[in-house]
Amino acid sequence: MFFANLADSKAGEVAGALGNVIGGAIGALGAAFAVYWTLTYQREDETEKICTAITMEIAQLVKFPLEQLVTCQAIYEGRLQVPRADLPTFMQTPAPTLYLAAAERISRVHRPALVVAFYVGLAETEKCVNVIVKAPGHTMLAPIDVLGLGVTLINQCLLALQILVEAPIPAGTEKTLITLTLAEMIRGIDKELDKAKAIFPTTQEYEEASAI
Repeated sequence: MFFANLADSKAGEVAGALGNVIGGAIGALGAAFAVYWTLTYQREDETEKICTAITMEIAQLVKFPLEQLVTCQAIYEGRLQVPRADLPTFMQTPAPTLYLAAAERISRVHRPALVVAFYVGLAETEKCVNVIVKAPGHTMLAPIDVLGLGVTLINQCLLALQILVEAPIPAGTEKTLITLTLAEMIRGIDKELDKAKAIFPTTQEYEEASAI
């Protein structure tokens, strides 16, 4: 009907009608682009927020493996006597919250495989502690009892270190605070890892010794 009427119209009317059609099409395309741009921006903004939140949670949680590593060093060197049954008290780590909330979107964060490995490592540490507690042996922990645990904690801290070093820093008002927090945490991890590596074997050395 539109094209039939258009054929019977004068040149000026045709031009006006075509102009309306073209204008409407351009308006529709513009609206569609605006919606696409808005959704894309929202997705990128959401991804950045999730990434930053997970990074900061790791920066806080890694304090616990670090402290646990220091405890293992003290036990291994004979500077600290700990009853076997009391080891879980020294190895407590609060449950993560942000990771669980963002589990379905974890693939959007920076280095997702490392992030997942870090959080899984927290559970592995708990299992390792349970094995030590239930293992036969003296009431007081011996250096050999925490050898494997020390190696596990070193690997846990190495994962956190790699995540924090490579973490993207978001722009905005919190940029300075996040930068300073990560830098301080990275220095602390480096310092404790240097001490631990001088005491405990590498993962490969530990596995080779355990296989003998």
